[in-house]
Amino acid sequence: METDGGGWTVFQKRFNGSVDFYRNFSEYENGFGFVDGEHWLGLKYLRDMASLGSYQLRLDILRSTGSKAFDVYDNFSLGPGPNYLLYIGSRLRFSGCQSILGSADGQSFSTYDHDYDRWNDNCAVRFHGAWWYNMCFHLNPNGLYTPGKFDLYAMAYDDSVGLNATTLMIKRI
Repeated sequence: METDGGGWTVFQKRFNGSVDFYRNFSEYENGFGFVDGEHWLGLKYLRDMASLGSYQLRLDILRSTGSKAFDVYDNFSLGPGPNYLLYIGSRLRFSGCQSILGSADGQSFSTYDHDYDRWNDNCAVRFHGAWWYNMCFHLNPNGLYTPGKFDLYAMAYDDSVGLNATTLMIKRI
């Protein structure tokens, strides 16, 4: 992908709701969707790539208001399965946002059938998604696709801003 100097591998992309992201852990581990459309690469493949060297992590969002934001971190890594702990490193650059991924740092990946968040209930079930949830979310990019609005299960940022599109990607440095 040519964003930010190129060389990025996209591991999550959402923009039109054509793929249902409310999936079980096995599907998140192995990947789903279409590389030229909405997709999730797969946790095990993302982990394999990240173990080959040093990587940056970038998230681009398009809010339901039409405004865009991005966040870039260095020293991205992913722990082994089944938890796939996320480490994002230091924030390098950003535009239009506070730290979008900060609350996910050091968290295990959770789905409706694989609950590793820190809440006493299941964040993935409660918010109809899958993510590196802490005490639920600051970001829910794999929530229900409801463009132009926010609701409890929506792709969301900062607990109240609906998202129309998200792209998560890594780049070897």
